[in-house]
Amino acid sequence: MNRYRVRHRTTYRYSDPVLSSHHSTHVIPRDCPRQRVNSSTMAITPTPEHIHRYRDFADNVVCDFNIVSSYQECSVQVDSVVEVEPAPNIFPPDKAALQSWQDWQAHCRNLDWDQRQHIADYVRPSPATPWEPSVITWSKSTFTPNRPLTEAVLELNQRIFQEFTYQPGVTDIDTPLATVMVQRQGVCQDFAHLMVAALRAHGIPTRYVSGYLETFPAPGQERLVGADASHAWVSAWLPVLGWVDFDPTNSLVVGERHITTAWGRDYHDVTPLKGIVVGGGVHSVEVAVDVESA
Repeated sequence: MNRYRVRHRTTYRYSDPVLSSHHSTHVIPRDCPRQRVNSSTMAITPTPEHIHRYRDFADNVVCDFNIVSSYQECSVQVDSVVEVEPAPNIFPPDKAALQSWQDWQAHCRNLDWDQRQHIADYVRPSPATPWEPSVITWSKSTFTPNRPLTEAVLELNQRIFQEFTYQPGVTDIDTPLATVMVQRQGVCQDFAHLMVAALRAHGIPTRYVSGYLETFPAPGQERLVGADASHAWVSAWLPVLGWVDFDPTNSLVVGERHITTAWGRDYHDVTPLKGIVVGGGVHSVEVAVDVESA
């Protein structure tokens, strides 16, 4: 088990005074089967008038706040201590884990009402993961008849890593999957959306996961403070194993280097920080993330 200290600081700067604002955050890590949050604190400047902390539809921790005093700089800093367990064995001895993707698709469709509730949000298309024809056509070669689902998911994870180039700046959060398929470039959010869309198109319940990845400096280089970043991956519901996370940006089964913040249908459910401001003029944003062993 790995233990981490995570600091996520977001700073907004405005050319003109902001008269008032309302914000919503998904930046506090959550407890989940392989992760335990030991502590988490949030500091907001300027001091909000009201803060409301609650759980959303997926049981993620959400913190809403509003600021009514005038300001030109706003910062939100979250400091957390988190413990994460290693990746599960995705090929357990139970032969039921080797079900074909078609059998598992049928199983998911035939669940009763109560059983379907925990997967219902993750089998349908969403704004960022629609039924995109180019994604369906591209992924068909992976989902051959009677192929074990786990084997197909692993290949899809690897194909995205091999066939798409990680290139910051060529996409943004609103870039459609059709464009990503043409460019064959993007960032972790794009690749997670691509994998989510491909799996859901074949009837496999899949979640979009937001969090952090422990990174290491290049040999001979010092670790840079604030140089880490938010990350995104997917979680697929598999036979016997339940929810298992995969990182298509790095072709990994998610393990103890990944720290989960929240999950949802797509990025828009778990945006780290969003809001509405009155005034402000032109703005800039600076994000600094540090993930280090505790």
